[in-house]
Amino acid sequence: MKIKTCLLLFIISTLIFSINPGLADDSKLEKTEKPEMPEFHRVQTADDFKKIGNDWGLDGKYTLIADIEIVDETWQPIGSASRPFTGSFSGQFFTITFSKDTKLIQPDGPETNGEANGYGLFGNVEGEAQIHNLTVILKGNMTGENNVGPLVGIVDRPDVNRSIAFWNCSVQSQNNAIVIGKSNVGGIVGSWKNGTIENISSDVTVKAESENAGGLIGNAYVCNISDSFAAGDVKAGQENAGGLIGYVKSGRIFNTYAAGNISSKNNVGGFIGYISDEINLSYCTATGVVKTDESKTKTGFFGGENGGNKSIVNGCFYRGVEVN
Repeated sequence: MKIKTCLLLFIISTLIFSINPGLADDSKLEKTEKPEMPEFHRVQTADDFKKIGNDWGLDGKYTLIADIEIVDETWQPIGSASRPFTGSFSGQFFTITFSKDTKLIQPDGPETNGEANGYGLFGNVEGEAQIHNLTVILKGNMTGENNVGPLVGIVDRPDVNRSIAFWNCSVQSQNNAIVIGKSNVGGIVGSWKNGTIENISSDVTVKAESENAGGLIGNAYVCNISDSFAAGDVKAGQENAGGLIGYVKSGRIFNTYAAGNISSKNNVGGFIGYISDEINLSYCTATGVVKTDESKTKTGFFGGENGGNKSIVNGCFYRGVEVN
């Protein structure tokens, strides 16, 4: 019986391959190539960190496995307008400390082919990039051109399904360190074009020589922020200074507060300096003192707003008084 069964199977298989002989030739089968995966690296030293964008790709996956101290007096941010960081960086709750006064330098200057370069630990962060569970400590002043933030200079990340770009990140100041730039200067990010952040904090003084200074973000186009705070003082030389954001077009902010004192000549707000379109705020608080050199300048929870503003404010307070 076993011989007859084997013989029958042999005859069937012979008939199949005679009908479609291509099945017997593996070389004629379509081969599916595996997609190329991003590089994965463990970062343990400052030299390791400097490899990102040089020896290691800007689209890789990185994990910090020890506290790092950066002693350089100049720092080239990771990523620029022409070569942005698009990978992921997990700090694993370790710290990166700038131990001296640090001047941020982009080799091409403030712009590359008309596109702005960012200044910070990271320069330009784009695409599906993520940064999380990381603390940056400033023991000295950090100085850049435009779009300056201790964590990232410029974020331009499509808000796909409102996935989170940054979470569990903070900037802390020692020795009264200050973040300084010409315009678009923030305690975390200089310019935020798009994306969502959650559980972010900053306690560092922010100074913009010209405009758009914020305790968390200097200039925001579209932002979604929740469960975050800014505690540092903020100053803009000309206009748009806010305890949380200097200038914002639109977005949603939930359960977030600002505590720093704010000063500028125009558009000075305990929470936001200027709103150009509309913002949706829920359960947000500002407690900082607002000062201006111009007697006619509007100040308060918001510094200035577009005349057609349709912002929604729910359960928000400025220095103990509910914002209407």
